[in-house]
Amino acid sequence: MSLSILAILLLSALSVASASTSKTTTADHEIYARSTTAQQPTMLTFNAPAQVKLNQFYVISGSLTTADGTGINDAQLLYQQLQDNKWVTFGVVFTDQHGTFSDKWIETDSLSKPGTSYYRVIYNGDSQYAPAVSNEVAVIISK
Repeated sequence: MSLSILAILLLSALSVASASTSKTTTADHEIYARSTTAQQPTMLTFNAPAQVKLNQFYVISGSLTTADGTGINDAQLLYQQLQDNKWVTFGVVFTDQHGTFSDKWIETDSLSKPGTSYYRVIYNGDSQYAPAVSNEVAVIISK
């Protein structure tokens, strides 16, 4: 390989290395990877009634948006309930074309007991949008 080609390759590799975010070394050379896009910040809201009765349906809702309020469509969200001081995932919902979601829930004797239950929704993010956790919602369950 001529000296000028080697110099060009070296300068090219150095310029990539200075902007890179990760480096992988193989037997012969180093490969640099650069992230070209940053994740957009997101906001996740969650709404539920403050009080419900056992064995009666109620509606929950919320939205996933960018910081400027634009809805994020077709995003997978996970429902979580606080059980023994740990958040446990128990369901999935997808946002609609406007970034909103809604669902019908029912608190049954086999799933819940009278008292206060705490819920939230999480979004794990993707290559374009950052992860988000909704506000926690306390729901008082009565007979």
